[in-house]
Amino acid sequence: MSISQPWIVVAILAGAASVGVATWLYVWVHRQEAGTKKAQEVASWIREGATSYLRRFYLALTRVAVGMGVVIAIVFSFDIGRLGTEAINIDPQRGGGMGSSFCDRRDMFCYRRIHGHDSCRGRQRAQRSSGK
Repeated sequence: MSISQPWIVVAILAGAASVGVATWLYVWVHRQEAGTKKAQEVASWIREGATSYLRRFYLALTRVAVGMGVVIAIVFSFDIGRLGTEAINIDPQRGGGMGSSFCDRRDMFCYRRIHGHDSCRGRQRAQRSSGK
């Protein structure tokens, strides 16, 4: 028997026990006497108010859930791998994108350091010409 199996059995038994206790309490409460006429009238007012509150609460909750569902559906409908590549003309094969200006400067620095002058050919040509 695996170490996690006893906890599963305990969880299932605890769940079954809680459902049993809830059922017993429900039956016990409904067997009790309803009370006087005045108590029943007050209980009906409370029931009416609670029903009205719960109706409005669940309506608001439904609106929030649907709104969040729409937002989540829109967000997850984007292709994250290609998000924004068409708008800013990124070519992933050439290493373009947000960091390209930094890489271009770094390549130029490497070429200038090796050859002593500026060139637009970048680090790859500098490494080829130096034999690295």
